[in-house]
Amino acid sequence: MAKHYVGNEQETNRMTIQETINERTLHEIYLLPFEMAVKDGETASIMCAYNYVNGISSCENAYILTDVLRTMWSFEGYVQSDFFATKSTVATMLAGMDHMMPIPQQWAPDLLKAALAAGNIMVTDIDQALKQRYTQMFKAGIFERQPLVQTPIDYAAGGVKARAIGFRAACCCRTTARCPWPRPLARSS
Repeated sequence: MAKHYVGNEQETNRMTIQETINERTLHEIYLLPFEMAVKDGETASIMCAYNYVNGISSCENAYILTDVLRTMWSFEGYVQSDFFATKSTVATMLAGMDHMMPIPQQWAPDLLKAALAAGNIMVTDIDQALKQRYTQMFKAGIFERQPLVQTPIDYAAGGVKARAIGFRAACCCRTTARCPWPRPLARSS
């Protein structure tokens, strides 16, 4: 999954920051790594971010989610929100987002039914979002995997191993010239 699409360049105020980016800069700097992930890496999914791009929430931005991603780059994967990055029911779906994480907060059944009843979205919009996501899941073999068996983590054994590795690395650096960083100067007495 390529993330965080797009213009998400800082942690401070990342949930609310508005990034104003001109068209050329957007394409040449900010979108380029995502274009490479789509065209060269054939990524199955893109995660839209918390920030706003040119006044529109990244997860509601039809220009970046549909016009650029799907039309210009022929992206066939799905777009997933960052956790709790969404702000609406209708705008996210119509802009091209396909999966809301971690829970369907604005895509709860009652909200989707209300949007359908009001004519704000159509069943075909929901179908398209599901198709985008499940096509990639089938391609990845998600439904053919054996059930995941979780085993408890052996913290004690892991700690012993980590200390042994650390000790060997420290001794190696202290006693050989193969230390990967500058050795400290010898102490004078």
